[in-house]
Formats: sequence, C-alpha cells, structure tokens
Amino acid sequence: MVPMMTKLHFRLLIPVLLALTGAVVAAEPIPGLVECDKVAELGLPQPATTGTSGLSPALQATYERTCRMCHANEGTGAPRTGDADAWQPRLAQGRELLLDHTINGYQTMPPLGLCMACTEEQFVQLIEFMAGRKLP
Repeated sequence: MVPMMTKLHFRLLIPVLLALTGAVVAAEPIPGLVECDKVAELGLPQPATTGTSGLSPALQATYERTCRMCHANEGTGAPRTGDADAWQPRLAQGRELLLDHTINGYQTMPPLGLCMACTEEQFVQLIEFMAGRKLP
C-alpha cells in the first residue's frame, strides 16, 4: 500500500521540483510553472534581483541555483533578498536558531535550503548576503 501524500509532503516536494525544473514562482498565482527565460516574454512579474557583491563566483552560482528560487520571488514565504524589514525578525532570533532552521528546515524552508553540499560557513555567507548585513 502506498501512503497518501499529505500537504506537508507537497510543501516539501515543491521546492525540489522547482530546483529540478529551473522554474520560478511568479508574484501572482499562475497555472503551472514558468521557465525563467519565459517570464519576461509572458509579461509576468520579474523576480527580485540584487547585486551580488561580496559573494565568490562559486557561492554566487550556489545562490542562483538554490536560494534565489524562493528568496527572489514574492509569495513563497521566504524573506526576499535585500528586504531588510523581512530579515530583521529572523536575524533577531540569533545565529544559532537561524542556522538550525537553514540546516534542518523550518516551515516552508526545505532542509539545507536545497544546497546539500553547502558548509555552515557558506550558509552564513549566503544568509548575510540575502539579509544585507552580518549575522549577530
């Protein structure tokens, strides 16, 4: 007998499927998923973009491949890259709890943020980049 998929299973599966397909989530609900290069062509809202100063080219590629999928799109529940107001309550919880949520997953945040090869230091650098400030 195959177990039924619960809402939690789907919430955990969606980021994985997005990573595998290279899809983005638009700010407005749309039927299905849209490939990144089709967003502008279809007139859908563009994902947030910010400068990437401070990240090594390898870490920049990691951000683009993993973090950006949720942290550059509204409606995902993730604080957007560069949105200081959204990051403030998370940073106030402290480094240890923020890293715990990153590594083990929390609510809609998948474990390891879909970066299975990232080190703790790389997670810190990515969080600091997205939050726009150093972790306390």
